[in-house]
Order: sequence, then C-alpha cells, then structure tokens
Amino acid sequence: INPLSLVEILAHVIQQFPNKQEAIEFLETTEPKVAKNNEAVALCKVLQGQILLDKLNDQEKAKKIIEDVEAMLDNADGVTSVHGRFYLLASRLYRLQGKHAEYYRTAL
Repeated sequence: INPLSLVEILAHVIQQFPNKQEAIEFLETTEPKVAKNNEAVALCKVLQGQILLDKLNDQEKAKKIIEDVEAMLDNADGVTSVHGRFYLLASRLYRLQGKHAEYYRTAL
C-alpha cells in the first residue's frame, strides 16, 4: 500500500481513539514505517499537530511540529496534498496566538 494512502486511512482511524495521547503515540510509531515517503511523514506530523492543538491545547509542541513540517514541505517538489492540511494547522495556531501577519500569510 502507498505510504501516503496508509496515513490518509489512519487519519480516520485516530479519530476513534478516546485517549488522544494514545493517538499521538500511534502516529509516532507509524512514522518509521512510512519513512521512505516524505509526504506521509509530514502528514503524520500534521495529524499529531492537529491533535495537540485542537484536543490537548499544547501550542508549544504544535509550533515545533509546524516548524519541522514547514522545512520538510519547503524541500518538496510542487504542491502536495499535505500542504493544505499543514497551512490550515499553522493558521489555526497563529490565530490562537494572535499573530495576525502569520495567520493571514498561512490562511491564504
């Protein structure tokens, strides 16, 4: 199975986890399995960031993930399917932090 497709499926699976910390750990254990595909790894990290920001309200860890994924996506050729989710996550973080310039840059 395509690693990116696997992570797309896991995006729906982790929504069923009642304990969101377990969902993050599940995604962390998935990362080495899809390490050959940078988009799949980036999507794993974005999904972790979404849980951290939306469910656990941990802005510091979400910011670290955003910085890591941004570096990964800057090296990607063209625009991937992960870019949209990444920019949505980043814009949500910047909106919560009140960083208006970064919010508008990532929201567009």
